[in-house]
Amino acid sequence: KGHSFISYRIFYADASSVQQDDWQKEKRDFLQSMSRISTMPRKNSAVASSATRSSQVPTTAARQPVSVGHSGIELFPLSDKNILEKKASVYSDVVKNLNDTRERGLPFN
Repeated sequence: KGHSFISYRIFYADASSVQQDDWQKEKRDFLQSMSRISTMPRKNSAVASSATRSSQVPTTAARQPVSVGHSGIELFPLSDKNILEKKASVYSDVVKNLNDTRERGLPFN
């Protein structure tokens, strides 16, 4: 009985470590995508700002970005950009809620 408890603790510690590593990777990826989005020129700031405030994310087929030369910069049509901003906004809200929950020591829901 004691051996299974130790195995559970080791498994839980390993799972927590993997979860924390995944969380850090997601956070880095998110911040990098936010950085890319914020440096993209805006054609219609009223549309873009309302898209950022939206909490609804439309479901659409995934589209591949068009790569430009060797610069590594990705360009998206305006409609795709709005979808990316909506997704980034919703993801940002989720990250804030998870961080708040983690700081308070509450269970994730």
